[in-house]
Amino acid sequence: MDWLSLFLVALICAIAYIQTLQGLYSATIMCVLVLICSVLAFAMYEHVALSYLLGPLGDLSIPVAFAGLFVVPLIGSRLALDSLLPRSSLLPVLIDRAAAACVGTLTAMTLAGMLAVAIQMTPLGGAFMGHTLIDEQTGEEGSLWLSPDRFAVTFATMMSDGLFSGDRSLSDAHPDLAQEIRWSQSSPNEIRHVVPENSVTLVQVDDAYPDYIFDKTGGTPARGRTPAAEAKYERKSPPSGHQWLLVRLKLGPTASDEKQRHRFTRRQIRLVGRETTGGPAANYAPVAMNDDDDPAVAVPIKDGKLYAPLDTMEVAFVFDVSDRFVPEFIEYMIGARIDLSDYPADAPSGGAALIAETADTRTTASTASRRSDSTRSDDRRRGDRVSGVRTTSNSHFGDDLPTVMTDYQKAGVEHAREALTSGHIYGKVADQGTGGSNPRIAKFDVPSEQRLFHLEVRQLRARSGFGRALSQAVTTASNYLLEDDTGKKYPVVGQYAVANVGGDEFVEIQYFPEDVAVSNRGGIREFRRIKKRELDAADSRLVYLFLVDPGAGIKSFSTGRRSADLSDLDLIAPR
Repeated sequence: MDWLSLFLVALICAIAYIQTLQGLYSATIMCVLVLICSVLAFAMYEHVALSYLLGPLGDLSIPVAFAGLFVVPLIGSRLALDSLLPRSSLLPVLIDRAAAACVGTLTAMTLAGMLAVAIQMTPLGGAFMGHTLIDEQTGEEGSLWLSPDRFAVTFATMMSDGLFSGDRSLSDAHPDLAQEIRWSQSSPNEIRHVVPENSVTLVQVDDAYPDYIFDKTGGTPARGRTPAAEAKYERKSPPSGHQWLLVRLKLGPTASDEKQRHRFTRRQIRLVGRETTGGPAANYAPVAMNDDDDPAVAVPIKDGKLYAPLDTMEVAFVFDVSDRFVPEFIEYMIGARIDLSDYPADAPSGGAALIAETADTRTTASTASRRSDSTRSDDRRRGDRVSGVRTTSNSHFGDDLPTVMTDYQKAGVEHAREALTSGHIYGKVADQGTGGSNPRIAKFDVPSEQRLFHLEVRQLRARSGFGRALSQAVTTASNYLLEDDTGKKYPVVGQYAVANVGGDEFVEIQYFPEDVAVSNRGGIREFRRIKKRELDAADSRLVYLFLVDPGAGIKSFSTGRRSADLSDLDLIAPR
């Protein structure tokens, strides 16, 4: 009997009934708060757990962070609104109760779903109150009656889609969060479920061989007890239109459990990728790994069993994917995520190394190697929500405009001798350079004792309504700062962008150095012609302007929320 499902159904009925009795006004307030807090919890729990709670709480960091981020804001906001807002209803009682029942049912489903997700996030050995996350015999995933957990996950994912900065949305990093939770928590309590971010490194990615997997007969799964010669192996080809994709990892000491052992189940390894370029992201569990008796071959692995790496702490996982598969990242347990987005750009054409060799003869083909460390790019690092911008390598010093402006609209413009002293101008790129009725402007007016630095960036905006609100708080703060190697900080004095708007390429330029001189705040306004959606295009440009001291070595750039290291670009202002 699935007692957990029965309890959640009863809870849904009880909450809906209570909300109905309280009326539409109270039920609506509660519903809105529950939905907002659920989005907050799903968006932030992983970052909070891995950054602040993993050390003291271990595997409990995930459910504690999730429950705390939902319950605390919900209770606090509800108490605040109850004391601030008067209650009144002008609707007839029958209509009021009927509408309240509908709204209350939505609230009840979300609350029950959040509770179900929190319970499933807790390491309980894969089963609780008769509900099993994954059937170890058939590999089928369990499901709750009415699926309140999937309801909460689907709604929160839809509402917070795009909350991660960069090109990935929440659904890209967690394409099926309900499934992901079941996979990660279906293992026994005695093994670890959450590990630090840098506890695993990538050794090899390879799709060169079509016959990685071998069905094994004989031998024994206990490493070292049976010689490899006693086991027999039969090659197993991938299904039509599919390939075997090998990803070999090396487990670090921080990924071990309390007894300093590395043990894991099949579902604790998650590969995220797309069947084809541009297709939806999905989770993939490995279908095989290196054999205990003969590490040079891979054999199928099953649910319900514990596995361990080789003596070298390396383990090769094999996935069944399509021929056109595009991998995004691989995650070991919860927390150790490695970016695979550069594959298959430099993929081998064949002749890669074997899955594994004995420790004294192991080699790895350089063409099959992707990365030797677990450092991921800044914009994909866990927790980088709505971080603002990512720098690119096209930054430079100079006073030239992106194009000579001759036909433009303007606002508060001051200029002298073809130099923009202050103001805001914009126009079509094709109309500039020759002709036009406006005075020619070809460069910025830069004080003789300073140098103008052009920092080209890529706008990373959140795409959802909830994410856009958070992004707006960062974008409009105008607190972007550049820091040199002496620690001196320089506020932004302007910006310019080039982007396609309605089929025409536009350029928009802002330059407000006097604002900085007076208030020491950045000179950034909202663009009038080019909007943030146009800056999402791959061929768009966005550049921030800073006035720096001669000879200053540019060290870092900060959005006020996070910093980007620029020291490797070796940028030194001319003297």
